[in-house]
Amino acid sequence: MARLTKKPEALRDHTIEIRVTQDEKAAIKTNASNRGMNTSDFLREFGLLKTGKAAMRSNTTISRELLIELKGHIGKIGSNLNQVAREVNRRKLMNEPTVPDYYIINASEKVDNAMQQLLDLLGYGY
Repeated sequence: MARLTKKPEALRDHTIEIRVTQDEKAAIKTNASNRGMNTSDFLREFGLLKTGKAAMRSNTTISRELLIELKGHIGKIGSNLNQVAREVNRRKLMNEPTVPDYYIINASEKVDNAMQQLLDLLGYGY
């Protein structure tokens, strides 16, 4: 089967050269790899689709009040999770059946991650 050829306007035949520090280059490669992308695709997406944190803040259509309310709900979920963890620990002390620790740890990490992403959107000191 013959390879399909791109339309002339779709050919990527121009380059952009930028200077970065060794640490910046490593961070860019790591960020690209974490998203399953090569460096060129990562920079192209970041530059064309505005996927950075600053762009997220400028393009968001969700009201700050709604995000702050969401922060409160995530906090309540964290509080409920803490109550579950306390009950699991109590059951362990009483040699009663319980769930494995990794379920609680995994849920806790997800709540922490959601809260961190929300705080990043709001900007610290919102």
